[in-house]
Amino acid sequence: YYVVLKDRDYQIRKYRPITVAQTLFNGQFQEAMNHSFRLLGSYLFGRNDQHEKMAMTAPVFLARGEKNVQAGEEKQFSGWMMSFVLPMRYTHETPPKSLDRNIEIIKLPALLVAS
Repeated sequence: YYVVLKDRDYQIRKYRPITVAQTLFNGQFQEAMNHSFRLLGSYLFGRNDQHEKMAMTAPVFLARGEKNVQAGEEKQFSGWMMSFVLPMRYTHETPPKSLDRNIEIIKLPALLVAS
């Protein structure tokens, strides 16, 4: 990413296109965080069709609401959506498939993020 705007309390960052592994969990915040983090972590650490271990990268995205924009489309959901950014090589290569049907692999276009 690169910093577009920097203020005392926050930054606006522009990220190039990325690929994320994401999952949805309905429940209280802490329960959703714990469940989602463990589920996505297991995917990164080899619970995938290639048994490939991947590096943990940043950022981790967390969203709550009624809709989420993915690759230019609106996807309806309610609950907590957590997304782990996959290593940059998966912007061009196909990442391993998850063995858990609750994990989706999504390619996202460039985006602006407040941090």
